[in-house]
Amino acid sequence: MSVSFDQLFESSDLKDDSIRVTKGKCDFSGSDLNITKNHVLYFENSQEFTCKSITISDCSVEIYDLTMNGSITVKNGKLKMTNCHIHNPDNACDYVLAALDRSRVNINKCSFGDTEKFGLCADDRSVIEIESSSVTNTKLFAVVLSSFSILHAYDCIFTDSKADLIFGESDCTILMWRCTISRTPRLGISAGNRCSLNMNYCTVEKCESGALSTCYCERVFIENSTFSDIPHTAILFEQSTALVKRTVIYNCNGNAINSSRGSKVILSHSNFRDTTYPPVALCEKSVGFLKKCTISNSEMSGIIVRSGSKASIDKCSIERVKQCGIIVSDSNDVSLSSCFIIGCGESCLMVYNHSSVLVRSCFFIGPSKTAINVFTGGFVDANDSTICGMRDQCVWIHHGGSTRMSTTLMQTDEFESFEGVFEKIKEISLDDIKRDIPDEKIFKVESERPVISTGGFVVGRGSHDLLMNINSDDPIPGVYSTHPKCKVCGEDSNGNHYSPCGHCLYCKKCWEKIKDDEKPTTCELCLMPIDKVVSPIDCSHDDNENICGICLEGKVDTIIVPCGHTICYECAEHWYSDNSECPFCREALSKARRYVSYS
Repeated sequence: MSVSFDQLFESSDLKDDSIRVTKGKCDFSGSDLNITKNHVLYFENSQEFTCKSITISDCSVEIYDLTMNGSITVKNGKLKMTNCHIHNPDNACDYVLAALDRSRVNINKCSFGDTEKFGLCADDRSVIEIESSSVTNTKLFAVVLSSFSILHAYDCIFTDSKADLIFGESDCTILMWRCTISRTPRLGISAGNRCSLNMNYCTVEKCESGALSTCYCERVFIENSTFSDIPHTAILFEQSTALVKRTVIYNCNGNAINSSRGSKVILSHSNFRDTTYPPVALCEKSVGFLKKCTISNSEMSGIIVRSGSKASIDKCSIERVKQCGIIVSDSNDVSLSSCFIIGCGESCLMVYNHSSVLVRSCFFIGPSKTAINVFTGGFVDANDSTICGMRDQCVWIHHGGSTRMSTTLMQTDEFESFEGVFEKIKEISLDDIKRDIPDEKIFKVESERPVISTGGFVVGRGSHDLLMNINSDDPIPGVYSTHPKCKVCGEDSNGNHYSPCGHCLYCKKCWEKIKDDEKPTTCELCLMPIDKVVSPIDCSHDDNENICGICLEGKVDTIIVPCGHTICYECAEHWYSDNSECPFCREALSKARRYVSYS
């Protein structure tokens, strides 16, 4: 049966299932077309049609070769679209295409876009399957999912949105294969509130606020995908569980992956490179498992583990980073095994603030200042590892740091550049002629805590064993931590904290004497930038000096930066699990720093 486009509006009771739509009057920009019976509609693909909206309710419809200015809504129905192009909807219409009320839409070789509002929508347990299609030029989300809805996208392009390209919340499922997501000032993909996400062979690029952000998502799978040219952190996981496998992330003005707020992530067989911030950041009680990953060319460090996080790093390589290969602070249960860390500007491994790290069968290769740097209560237990090519010393233990090392092979000749490093390693011989090597070139110890090295071997010197301070107690954080001493006068400097790291290296009097242009801009211990220096502000009630102003019981042992208010560690942990501002002055984006030991 053949009918003109205007006859579709005039004859709502067309009986034939298969209808060929011919030219006739094509502009119905102020009219709505309601379809309530099953039809197969074939349009002339050389003709452009216009109507305010097509609504398909409680029926099954197939549409072929439709080019239309307008929008389509499906309510409790089924729609199959092939070779259609839907653009320029009326400003009164929120979506170019909306699947509502348990609808199912199958799309193949179609395009959508050119709207001041949203592109595609699936709501209330609806499903959109889209293949070999595109959604472009939307002012709001290109695709929005809510309330248990599902998006299956294959070989599609989502691009040029002024908002997030893909947005899902409330138990939705996003499955994407071989899709390209690009060009938005916002996020490429945003998923929250128990959404599931599965990406395979996808490309995400040029998303200015980040490629992917998930929050409260328990099933995130990213495989065989590429993320690039992101002027922000590429992937942010918050309270999520995720697997990233065989994926490449590069050219990011932030982290490649930031896992925070108790997230659990597995990073496997992936490559992260060319980032401004550390490519991998595990923060705020997150758990990370890294295996066979390659990390390189970071303007800062390679991997950071902070704020009560845990990590297992196995068979990974870290190369050419400007600060440290791996930084661990305020965290325990961190292990490194069979890792290769080479060419770090400061140190291969930095451990501080009462963190503990287990190292097994790792290679720490220069050029770097030092292989292992441990301070402020940090502890490293290392076995069967190799150190060579350091500029200053192999191991530096200071300001209350501690180590226990065994069967460590150490070579003290400096590697001047990254080039030719592997040839230099091959040339190392255990039979080198004996020569005078200063103790400080091997272990530089400036700590009163235990330092143990047994069964070691120094190339050019021979067997090496070291036992120092073995009867001293372990350093304690918090109330009973040992106070820092001023670098200038040697007096107690505990009242003068760097922000944001919280470390103290100068007393207030000596700090104020330093000329502004001569003051350090980064912490001499942890290398974090110094935004300001703060003094503790006692928030105790009445005469209860140094008693927490929140619980009125615990002793103050934590400072909040950048404001300086003090609190007990238990209250700080509880408060900052759900908040980011100071509980006293509401300073935004504040951090709690527990007092640490310096000797």
